[in-house]
Order: sequence, then structure tokens, then C-alpha cells
Amino acid sequence: MTRLPPETPRLRLVLPGAAHKAAHDGFCASPRSNVAMAEQATDHFDALLNHHELLGYGPFVAVRKAGGEAIGVFGPWNIDSQPDPEIAFMIWDPVHEGRGYGFEATVAARAFAHWVLGWRSAVSYISAANRRASRLAGRLGALRDGAWTTPAGTVLDVWRHPDPEGA
Repeated sequence: MTRLPPETPRLRLVLPGAAHKAAHDGFCASPRSNVAMAEQATDHFDALLNHHELLGYGPFVAVRKAGGEAIGVFGPWNIDSQPDPEIAFMIWDPVHEGRGYGFEATVAARAFAHWVLGWRSAVSYISAANRRASRLAGRLGALRDGAWTTPAGTVLDVWRHPDPEGA
């Protein structure tokens, strides 16, 4: 079911693949990630791949058109343990922060979820300590909508994205 991935002026959003695993695993092993993710990097990457296989869609890897670097994961994520479908966004290397890539990729991925997948509602689950991600969610027009406790006991802020049709 995965349809043609979106593009932006500076980025191609592509299906995750073996070429992206090293960048993903580097992020998972960094202080920017969390301990559980570092320990489960391979499982997390496999989940990205399997999401597409099982559901026909999933997060995309954003790749810079100029240079070809994979910069992170952006897009629709909908697993049973979460109460709402999620627009995930994660920049793997801080060298790509502060350049608008996160905003650009997330807008394109969110549009894909809304217009191609038909999602009218989606959230982003963000740690309160992750101020950069919270600011990005706000710039995307998402509003704080309470908190959610994961099955592992982690409390995350819920940021609800606007309905594209304004309802």
C-alpha cells in the first residue's frame, strides 16, 4: 500500500532500507537517544521496516537531495500500544538541526498521512525534556493535548496536529 513517497525542495522522503541503518544506529547509540533505544537499536530499525511491510505505510527516511545524507525518520507511525496514530519525527545527527529540515520533512510526511492515508487526526509523542522537538511540534501547529504513559512507564507529552480540513 505504500504510495510514492513525498519530496520537498531539499529532501527526498524514501522507504527505510539497509543504507540507512548505520545512521539510525549511530543516533540510537548517542546521548541524543535514550538507553532503551540504544539497547534495542536493531529492533527499532526492524520495526521501521516491518511497519511498511505489515501496514503498507510507515515513517520515511529523509535524505538530502544535495549530498545524499540520510538525516532522520519522519512520518506515519501507528502501533497497537499507542492510543493515537503518530506523526513521528527524529533527526539523527545534530549537524542537521536548525536548518529547517525537521519542519520541512514533517510537513511533507504529515501531508502524506492526511491526504494519502486519510488520517484526520494524529499526534506526536514527545518527552517533556526534548525542548527542540516540542518547539518543532508547536511550529507545526500542534497543540499540547495532555500526556500519555507508555507501557514501559515513560510519560510523554501528547502534541495533537491540526485537522487538515479545519474540522
